[in-house]
Amino acid sequence: MRVGCADSHYTAAVGELGSIFETEHAEDLPRGEDLTIEVEVPRTALGHPKGHRVPLARVLEVDGRSIARVVQPGDSDVLPLFLPETFASGSVLRLRGQGGVRADGRPGDLYVKVRVVDPPPVLASALPTALAPVAKKGGGAALFVVILGMIAWLLVQMVT
Repeated sequence: MRVGCADSHYTAAVGELGSIFETEHAEDLPRGEDLTIEVEVPRTALGHPKGHRVPLARVLEVDGRSIARVVQPGDSDVLPLFLPETFASGSVLRLRGQGGVRADGRPGDLYVKVRVVDPPPVLASALPTALAPVAKKGGGAALFVVILGMIAWLLVQMVT
C-alpha cells in the first residue's frame, strides 16, 4: 500500500508500508491445524467484571492425535473469558493464530465453543427444604453456618 499526500517528499520518505500483523507473503505459507475446544461458563459469569477463567491445555487431542497449540511467552494454562451478559450459549470465539503450531509456516486458529450453563436447579429447590428444620428448632447459629456454607459454594462457582 502506498501512502500519498500532496507533498511528494513525504510520499518518498514513507514509501511502501506493509502489514504489521503478518509476515511478508504469509498467505503463501502452510498453516497449522485449526483447533476447537468446548468450554462451559456459568451464566453468573456473563457480564462479570472479573470474567471467567477456563483451563486451556498446551497440547490438545484431535482425532486421537496430540497437537501442540501456539504458546507465547507469558501465556498461562488458563484462558480468561470476558463475555457480555447477552452472550448466546453455543457461540464460537475465534482466536486467530492460537491454534496448532506449524514449524515451517504460520499457526492455525483456536476456536472456543462456549456453552452457558445455569446453576444446578437442585440448589434453588433444596434451599427452603434444607433450612426449614433448622429454622423450626430456633438454631440461629446452625442456620448461620448453613447459609455461610452456601455463600461459599456460590463464590466458588463464580470464580471457577
